[in-house]
Amino acid sequence: LKNPLLPIRVGALIEIRKLIVAKDPFVMKKFSQLLNLFRTNLSDDDSYMYLAAIQGISALGDLRPSQVIPALIADYMPDSCSDLKLVLPIQVRLKLGEVLVQISQRLGQFLHLY
Repeated sequence: LKNPLLPIRVGALIEIRKLIVAKDPFVMKKFSQLLNLFRTNLSDDDSYMYLAAIQGISALGDLRPSQVIPALIADYMPDSCSDLKLVLPIQVRLKLGEVLVQISQRLGQFLHLY
């Protein structure tokens, strides 16, 4: 993830997502750190990087929607933030919206719980 070459960083995010989907025990212990990792990569300008981040957050949302959905909604909704300096740029909020759509499509009728 710290490599200066973009394809290697994107590949690292993809491999982490594969470990999440496989429910690797080591990865599951680092759940909140991974969520923050993917969320920080949403602001990247490169489409490969932020699409890998979107897919990673979506995979995390499939495993623990009760943790991921409230965190995404708090970032997505500018009204939930009283300090305007902390409001995310519209480009990042659009990417968060894409993640929320993907998770909500897979949750289907269970979405109302969250």
